[in-house]
Amino acid sequence: MSWTDITDNGRVYSMAHLQPFTHVYKIDERDITVHFTFGFHCFTDEKDDGKLISNRGDRRSFSPSRWEASKELGPWIRNGVRGAMEQPTDLRSRRTLLSSR
Repeated sequence: MSWTDITDNGRVYSMAHLQPFTHVYKIDERDITVHFTFGFHCFTDEKDDGKLISNRGDRRSFSPSRWEASKELGPWIRNGVRGAMEQPTDLRSRRTLLSSR
């Protein structure tokens, strides 16, 4: 899902940081492609005290505090995933876990 900027109470909130992105990670000589997307729960809540936003039949209120916190998601995912891949772990058990889903 791709998001456009949101204007609330005269302020424009950039949604550039919540655009989908793809990373390729190498695990045991294999390339694993992961595509990340962000739902509107990252910048809305159910308090009904902000600008109403509809998405796929759901209606929630824009939340400036959630939007602010959402700016940390991309870096957290990029650094967290990268850090997890670089840590010495038993990749066989990770593969087993992923393939059993």
